[in-house]
Amino acid sequence: MGHDKRREILASAFCENFKDFLKDLRILYPDDSKLKYYFIAFNGAVLTNKENVVLQTMEYISPYANQILEKNEDFFLKKIHVEYQDNSWISDEMGRIREIWLDKDTKESTKEIIWKYFSNFIKIGEMLN
Repeated sequence: MGHDKRREILASAFCENFKDFLKDLRILYPDDSKLKYYFIAFNGAVLTNKENVVLQTMEYISPYANQILEKNEDFFLKKIHVEYQDNSWISDEMGRIREIWLDKDTKESTKEIIWKYFSNFIKIGEMLN
């Protein structure tokens, strides 16, 4: 398989994974208008340039790959809050994920789902490099 085709497949897998993540969050929080907006905005970004979506996401999370893969909660408690303040589409989404993480009503099973997706983002994103 050619290098470009491999990149296209991985970028598609990454974006599908992210869409599934947002869908799962919308199922858990059906009245959350922010999540609905993020889902629509994400789909628009994917239609424009899948690989750019992957690159932007990985720019934010790859420095914390070890924390994510080790399920170190500091990523959501501290890092995500400080790092994601630049008003990009992903900073808004990450801010909302942090709010969900900090919500006292968020179940451990929901946090495990979030870890699963973030681990997948890291693994697929690293294959693109």
